[in-house]
Amino acid sequence: MNNVTDKLRRMLDERGIEWTSHGAKNHTWYDANGGARVTAYVIDAGHIRIRMCGLTPEQAIAATVGAGTCHMEVHDNLAETEGMGEAWLECDECHWQMQLEPSTPRFKFCPNCGRRKR
Repeated sequence: MNNVTDKLRRMLDERGIEWTSHGAKNHTWYDANGGARVTAYVIDAGHIRIRMCGLTPEQAIAATVGAGTCHMEVHDNLAETEGMGEAWLECDECHWQMQLEPSTPRFKFCPNCGRRKR
């Protein structure tokens, strides 16, 4: 396996993005937010080439100049339910939400918009 491929797959795993190799050692396929399909393959020892289909304008900007950062805010409704409420995470940029459980992973990136957590 190639270090570039390993690094890409590790970064996808950190973001909670499922990928597949379909048996190809240096090819990785995954879906980006909004339904874009990405094919990534190694072109030399330190670089990959990607092909993306079905991009929105926002995805094209994020892919070429960066997605920016966001903050995962913790919300709860404990005051409304006398201590028996729920807690959840919410991205301050895209407003994606996830119920907060003891097993909730610590995200480095928003699983929805892909922005790096600040």
